[in-house]
Amino acid sequence: MSKFRFSLEKVLDFRKREEDKQKNELAKVQGKINRQYAIINELNYRRGTLIRKDEVKSLYTVAEVVLKKMQFSGIDSRMTGSRRRIRSMEFELEQAKIRYTKARKEKMAIEKVKEKKYKEFLKQEQIREIKELSEIAEQIHYRNNKNNG
Repeated sequence: MSKFRFSLEKVLDFRKREEDKQKNELAKVQGKINRQYAIINELNYRRGTLIRKDEVKSLYTVAEVVLKKMQFSGIDSRMTGSRRRIRSMEFELEQAKIRYTKARKEKMAIEKVKEKKYKEFLKQEQIREIKELSEIAEQIHYRNNKNNG
């Protein structure tokens, strides 16, 4: 049996590398977004901690009130910044998804061609083997008739 050789193997390899590249890009953008969500969660936790501390103490000096207000303002500002960054990255994420999907479809198209060519190859190999067996059977039959006749 001969070995199957796919003429577009280099193209398929390129498509696989491109799909991997686009998958990594997608993961990178998703990771950036996830980090911003983690920042928001951490800031929410800090905000909750400040609120719980406020519940324990009932009287504050003016300086403490100003400090608390500045802390809340800082937290809110950083949360707003993270939300803004997430919104701006959502477009980048959608574009990365589109590029990944396109790369995946292109790779899958070449894989389908390879699969089809491989099935054709197997069919041709089977036909070749049948011909060989048929020739061998004819030769055996011819020798047997020659020796008997």
